[in-house]
Amino acid sequence: MRPSALTALAAIALMAGSRYSPDGGRAKREPMPPTTAAARAEMERDAMTFEEAWLEAQNVGTLLGQERGRVLWDALQQRAMVPGDVVELGVYKGGSALLLHRAAPSRQLHLFDTFTGHPDVDRQYDDRAAQPVGRFADTSANAVSALFTGAPVAIHVGVFPASAAYWHPAPQIVVAHVDADLYECRAAS
Repeated sequence: MRPSALTALAAIALMAGSRYSPDGGRAKREPMPPTTAAARAEMERDAMTFEEAWLEAQNVGTLLGQERGRVLWDALQQRAMVPGDVVELGVYKGGSALLLHRAAPSRQLHLFDTFTGHPDVDRQYDDRAAQPVGRFADTSANAVSALFTGAPVAIHVGVFPASAAYWHPAPQIVVAHVDADLYECRAAS
């Protein structure tokens, strides 16, 4: 497993205070009550089990392992009553972003990526051979956007943190999945 992947997993686990539990946190969570009949209908239509959402994420394309996917799912399920947006830094093809959306379909989801692969930026702390410029370029913002038609999703194209420079004040964030491979992007998150 890449060191950056371990860092990303540790970041989400620490930030979200999540622990893996065999029942997926279902025994402890209380779903946020929808405020309108339309919201209830949307939640029921979009409601999925983790297993269904995981299969969908794999079909779209994700580099996460199932256990890390479960950590993300549980983090959102356990925070159903906590207000805030969901953020993913390092989207690639959108599989884990889709998993996040399926776990909390009514939450605003912010996706940050270049969608052109690793940028040619200051890489003094990165191994250029392991993380070459252009790696993960086989995706696009349009392809990822098509996964979320009609959903509350904002796609932020560019190198982080510059792609978030307009966030003043930044929204309240309930869960952030940081899956960036380059040091500068991870450090800025």
